[in-house]
Amino acid sequence: MEHQLNRKDFLKFTCNAACGMGLAVAMINLEGCSPFPVIKTKHEKGEIKIPLLSLKAQKDILVRDLDLDYDIMLKIKDGKYIILVLKCTHQDWLLSPNSKGFNCSLHGSSFDTDGKVVNGPAALPLKQLNYTIDEENLVITL
Repeated sequence: MEHQLNRKDFLKFTCNAACGMGLAVAMINLEGCSPFPVIKTKHEKGEIKIPLLSLKAQKDILVRDLDLDYDIMLKIKDGKYIILVLKCTHQDWLLSPNSKGFNCSLHGSSFDTDGKVVNGPAALPLKQLNYTIDEENLVITL
């Protein structure tokens, strides 16, 4: 027996199928959406270690710790490191990076690439993390 869908059910079915496929593709290509190179890592004892050799010839790097619910932006500026937590200072929502900075999809705050507020409601700049350097690594303290 052949089953026929009415127009409403057909549209609902095809939209749900398309959204599901789009979500799967977006999750597979999530890192490809970032305008910055991504380093995947795992922290140990409250520290993220990034080999200094991997930072050569880089300017801005997205650090993705698989155990954290947020990304970290590592900026190299004038030989110094700036390490930003990519959570909105308004209500701790995750930020999306773009070529001009970072956006919060919850209430529309935006930050420049240095972590300064460009557009509210956030009033405070992004939180910065401390770091040290050992013989081989940049060590970020969480």
